[in-house]
Amino acid sequence: MNNSSNNGSPEDGEEHGELVWNEFDWELYLRQRDEALTEYASCYDQVTEFPDRLDEVARRLGWEPTLDGEAEGASEDEEFDDDDLDPYTIHRNPVYVATRALFAGLQRTIEEQATAGQLTPAAAFPLLNALHQAEMAVVLGVQSLDLGDSALGISQLKRAFGLFNRAMGLLPETEEAELAGGDSDAAPTSSLSAYALPRLFDLREICLRVVRECRDELQRPIDDDEE
Repeated sequence: MNNSSNNGSPEDGEEHGELVWNEFDWELYLRQRDEALTEYASCYDQVTEFPDRLDEVARRLGWEPTLDGEAEGASEDEEFDDDDLDPYTIHRNPVYVATRALFAGLQRTIEEQATAGQLTPAAAFPLLNALHQAEMAVVLGVQSLDLGDSALGISQLKRAFGLFNRAMGLLPETEEAELAGGDSDAAPTSSLSAYALPRLFDLREICLRVVRECRDELQRPIDDDEE
C-alpha cells in the first residue's frame, strides 16, 4: 500500500509523513478486516463449550479488548507484521470485531432457518430488527469511545442492553412459530434458542465489561492519571 508524504523532503517525510491511500488500498484493507471477523467467528465456534469463551478467543487471537481499540500482541518478540503499518480505524477495534462477528452469526442463522422454511418470516423479522438495532447501538458506542467520549459511549451501549433483552424475549415466540409453521420434514437440527442465547449473553457481557471500564475511567481522580 502507498505510504507517502505531503512534503518533498525525505527527512521531513519520516517525521510528518501522512498515509495516502486510494480506493484500491482501502478496499484491500476492508477485505482484511472482513477476514478478521471470519477468524473471530471461527475461533468462537471452536470454544462455545468453554465457560470463559470470550477470554479464550481473545487469547487465541493474541489480543485483549481495550478502550482505545488497540490490539495487544501476545508477544513483543513477534515478527513485525505489515498490519502494523495500516492506519487505525474502528474496524480494528477488538470490541467492534467481536460484536460484529457474533451479530453476523446470529443474523445468518436466522436467515438460513427462514429460507429453509424452519422459521416463518413473520417470526424472523422482529428478531432480525431487534438485532439490527442492537448492532447499530453497539457500533455507535464503540465509535464514541474511539472519539474519546466515554459518557456518550456508555449511553449508546446501555441502549443495546434493552435491545438484547427484546431479542431474548422474542426467542420463545420464535420457537413456537417454528413448531407451528415449520415443515416437519425440515425440522432444525438444533434449537434456535440454544444457538442464540449464549451469543446474546456474550454480546451483553462484552458491553457490560466496556461500560464497567468506562465508568472506572470516568471516576478515576485526575491525580491518578498524572502519576
